[in-house]
Formats: sequence, structure tokens, C-alpha cells
Amino acid sequence: GIRTASHAFDREPPSEHHARWAKFDDEILGVDYRNHYGNRPPKDPATMIQATAAGAKHPILTSIPHDAFEAKSHLYKNKPVASTVSVLMAGTLAGRDDISEPVAWTNEVNDGRVFYTSLGGVGDFGLPAFQRLLLNGVLWALGEPVPPADPRVVMRK
Repeated sequence: GIRTASHAFDREPPSEHHARWAKFDDEILGVDYRNHYGNRPPKDPATMIQATAAGAKHPILTSIPHDAFEAKSHLYKNKPVASTVSVLMAGTLAGRDDISEPVAWTNEVNDGRVFYTSLGGVGDFGLPAFQRLLLNGVLWALGEPVPPADPRVVMRK
């Protein structure tokens, strides 16, 4: 399965047979996760996602719309970001121009590639843009080529 990893190892006390890693977000993901805005669409403002100027050129965003699209998840608070982080996509709350958070980024740690997205609510998995983001992000992190923007690349259920 796929699970958002922010705060995954920060449980106090840790579960039996597990260690606590309170700085995982900072050390590996390159951000400082601080909860979320609590918006739960459709009753709350929608989370709107858009490629950043720098992110639009990254191979992970191949075949992903650079125009804004609506995600089904709530918006996580993920700032500040480390200098090693490249933010690919940012999220805002509909009608709130004062809020912008990174929602997809890369980080390089100890010669390893990290891809992260805070998207991943149940409804996001039905979005072609999210499906392609996961495919591209995993391939990039593995050092594999990202498929070209080709309509024949189709996600199967």
C-alpha cells in the first residue's frame, strides 16, 4: 500500500518493536510537517494543486497538467522546506490566496533520491493526475526513466 509518511515515526511512545524517529520529516523529507488545515472537501474549501515554475520542468511532472486541479485531500502544513528540497507542486485552499503549501517535492539525502507528496486521500486515487504523479515519482526515485507524455501510458485498476 501507499501511505503518507509525514509523522509516521513520531508516535510517543513508539509502538512495540518500533523506534521513534521524531526528526524523520526534517532529515529525510526535508520539511517541517505541522499538521493540516483541516479542510475536508466538499464541505470545506477545496485543495487546489498547481505545478510550480521550477517543478513544471521536472521529469516527475511529465504528462501532469500544469494548470490548477482540485485534489480530494486536505492541505498539509509542510513549511519551511530545506535548501535541498525542490518543490514541484504547491497547494492552496480555494478562495484563500494567503495560503500556499508544498504538496509534491524531491529531496536528495545521502546520495539517495526522495520523492514525497502529501496528496493521497481516498478520492485522490481516482484522479489521473495523481495516478501519474505516483508513477513518475516512484520511477524517478528508483533512478528509472519516466515514460514520455503518451496517451498509451494508462493506469489500470
